[in-house]
Amino acid sequence: DDIVQGEDSALAAAKRGKNTSLWLAVESLKNDEAHAMVSAGNTGALFLISKLNLKMIENIDKPALSALWPSKKGMNIVLDLETNGFLDKKDLVIHCIVCKDIETHEVYRYNPDNLLDCLDLLNKTKAIIGHNVLGLSLNF
Repeated sequence: DDIVQGEDSALAAAKRGKNTSLWLAVESLKNDEAHAMVSAGNTGALFLISKLNLKMIENIDKPALSALWPSKKGMNIVLDLETNGFLDKKDLVIHCIVCKDIETHEVYRYNPDNLLDCLDLLNKTKAIIGHNVLGLSLNF
């Protein structure tokens, strides 16, 4: 009963309780007993258990998974912004976007006043990895 299965819903996994390895791993982050964790299993369960145990930044309700992905041309940032239809209308409002150029390390910050500049920057990038990133996720 204390094992989170890959086919478990996120809610079912969280209900399995505090004795699952996933829950204990997230708690080790919360208690500063670990700096990172890796899950090769149920991403939905990881998100929900993390959200229940780790404090979120104010006004952030739906975090994204991100990773540095090495390639022959250098490092890339890969984001998983999958919503699975769980976003509320308030979550569809873009308050800010922060981008970092992996080659120059320059950080670009955009707020509602200059989001079109961000769209212009994203349109000029060599590669964006995602599903409908510019057409759906950044529809403004």
